[in-house]
Amino acid sequence: MNMRGTIVTVIDLGARIEPARGLTQQGSILLVRSRDRVVGLVVDHVAEVRALEAASDSRAVVPGRAGTGGIVKGMATMDDTTVVMLDLEALIDQVLQS
Repeated sequence: MNMRGTIVTVIDLGARIEPARGLTQQGSILLVRSRDRVVGLVVDHVAEVRALEAASDSRAVVPGRAGTGGIVKGMATMDDTTVVMLDLEALIDQVLQS
């Protein structure tokens, strides 16, 4: 993707996490900074953006499990909803190295 004259790598999260589903035809692109680069992440939709502070709730962060391809950082509970936290740097490294 060309963003104001800069070429940005775009990763389809849905296709990366569940390859059988194919590429996302409609959605949003989130721009994230990973180390010294900006990467676009295609998502189906964005419900809301909220900060997660592990120190504020002892049940907030549960470390990720083996077998998740190294991209799950952990899980959290926010307003009685379980949220999966991705390790974006690990995901981006996997995609750019393959």
